[in-house]
Amino acid sequence: MTATFGKLQGRSLELGDGLNIIEAPNETGKSTWCAFLLSILYGVNSRERDRAGFIADKNRFAPWSGAAMSGRMDCGTELGELTLTRATRRQTSPMGEFSAVYAGTNEPVPGLTGAACGETLLGISREVFERSAFIRQNNLPISQDAELERRIAALISSGEEGTSYTEAADALKKQLNRRRHNRTGQLPALETELAELDRQLSESNSLARQLVQARSEVEALFPSGGDPTGGTDGLQPLGGRPAPPGPLRCRIGGGTGRGPRRAGAGAASAGPNPGERDHRPAPRRHRQSGDHPESRGQGPVGAGRGHEGIAAGGGRCE
Repeated sequence: MTATFGKLQGRSLELGDGLNIIEAPNETGKSTWCAFLLSILYGVNSRERDRAGFIADKNRFAPWSGAAMSGRMDCGTELGELTLTRATRRQTSPMGEFSAVYAGTNEPVPGLTGAACGETLLGISREVFERSAFIRQNNLPISQDAELERRIAALISSGEEGTSYTEAADALKKQLNRRRHNRTGQLPALETELAELDRQLSESNSLARQLVQARSEVEALFPSGGDPTGGTDGLQPLGGRPAPPGPLRCRIGGGTGRGPRRAGAGAASAGPNPGERDHRPAPRRHRQSGDHPESRGQGPVGAGRGHEGIAAGGGRCE
């Protein structure tokens, strides 16, 4: 490490693997080196202010020579051999300029920033590092820190710093509440949707039964397969008599039906127009005389008359 930091002016310190013990007289810079190590990893808090009995690090470790605060550290990490440097470009942000490159090159380390350098390389926050890596004479009582307490509790409950029984229980409780909490949650919403689908299914089944009943009633009313919408397919004529194969033709005359036709009477209905062709089949003719039992004084046109000419004014129906 090389530091221009507090009383250190371009001074260097080399640490080896494992435990390093630094023994030196007072005011030789032991605490300053510890503060520099913290600052090169986590930066200097520029928002910290002096208060009664306390001097902020940006003021406490300002170089005595008046130079800008800066430093460099070469270290071995899981990412490889790295060179970390911090410099001061603005007085309001001491050691605000950060650089991390692979040792011996100018190739930057991707994803390693000044704000997250210490936590990325060590896996712990600034507060935990400060309270676990240093034991200072003037700060033996350790103040309360939530992150440190969480890690100690995780070690006690699970044996691992990153696995906390309390956090796992809280996560399970949140998931449980997310699924059902009183009348809210995913399960009540799904139950409500299922009830609505059951209601719609029941209504559909009821409509299907009504449709079957209606079809049964229609088949009972029209056993021969007639059209219930008003068509004539399958309908029988009234009285049970079969309908004639052709259409009914009526000749309308001015007499009683048996006498000769007067000139011009019923000429319009005597047949089709001369220029038109009648495509209808030839009708079957039925003549009924007064000798028919139904015409002996019982017919609708008087006694002794047959059914001829009942269509209109003594005409003749064929």
